Amino acid sequence: MLDISLIRATSILGHSALCYDKYYFERSIRKTRIESDLQGGIEQNQLEFYYQIQVDHDRKPISAEALVRWNHPELGLLSPLEFIPIAEQSLLIVELGNHLLEMAFKQLLEWGQCDSTKHLTLSVNVTAKQYGMPDFISTITALLKKYPIDASKLTLELTESIQVADVGCVTQKMHYLKDNYQIKLSLDDFGTGYSSLVYLKTMPFDEIKIDQSFIVNIATSHKDAGLVKAIVALSKSYHFEVLAEGVETKAQFDYLREIGCHSFQGYLFSKPLPIDAFQALLNQ
Repeated sequence: MLDISLIRATSILGHSALCYDKYYFERSIRKTRIESDLQGGIEQNQLEFYYQIQVDHDRKPISAEALVRWNHPELGLLSPLEFIPIAEQSLLIVELGNHLLEMAFKQLLEWGQCDSTKHLTLSVNVTAKQYGMPDFISTITALLKKYPIDASKLTLELTESIQVADVGCVTQKMHYLKDNYQIKLSLDDFGTGYSSLVYLKTMPFDEIKIDQSFIVNIATSHKDAGLVKAIVALSKSYHFEVLAEGVETKAQFDYLREIGCHSFQGYLFSKPLPIDAFQALLNQ
C-alpha cells in the first residue's frame, strides 16, 4: 500500500523546489538584464539623485547626502541596493562612480549660485575601486575645472564595510585631496566592517557616520546606548565630526545630541527626496 503521507510530502517538496528554481531563475534573468542595461542607463542619463537632509543640533539643514536611483524605462525606479553590487563586480563601478561624481559637482555648482543653498555641503559615495584607479586625482581635477565649485562643500564618503586593497595608496590620495582642494572625507557605515580602527588610524577623515544599526535601539538598550557613546568619545579623541544615520525618533535625537553627536540624518527629519521636493523642504 502506498504511504499517502509520503506522497503528500513528496508533492510539497517538489512544489517548493519548483518555486525555488523559478525564483532564482527570475532573479538571474533580472540580474543579467540590469547588468546589460546599466551602461546605457549611464549614457542616457537615467540615473538621478535623491537627497537626504542632514541637520545640526537645532535641526537646521547643513548638508545632504546624494543617494542614487535608476529610472529604468521598463523595470521602474531601481534601488542602488540592486544595481550597485552588480556594477561592483566589474570596472563598470568606476564609470558609474565617475558619472555620479559629475552629477554631484553639477548640483553643488547650482547650489553655490543661490543664497538659500550655498551653505550646504553635499556628500557622495566613492568606492575603493575608484580611489584605486591611477587617474582618480586627475578625474577630480578635471571636474573642478569644468565645475568651479567651492570644493570644501564636497564630502567624499568611503563605505567602511568595503575592504580597501591598498590602504597606503588610498590614504595618499586622500591627503592630496584635503591638502590641495580642502575636500572633506567621511567614513560611512562606521562599525560594520573589519578594519575600522585601521582606517581611523591611517586615513585623514574629517567625519565618521555611525551606522543606523547602532542607532535603532539606543533609546531602549543600555548596551547600544553605551556603544554609541563610546564611538562618539573615540571620535572626539581623533578630532572627527560625528554624524548619526538612521535617526527616526525624538528620543534617539535627544540622546545623540546629549552625548555630543555633531549632525544627524534620518526619517525624523526627512526621507530621501528628488531634487524638486528637496528644494521645497529647504524652503519650508
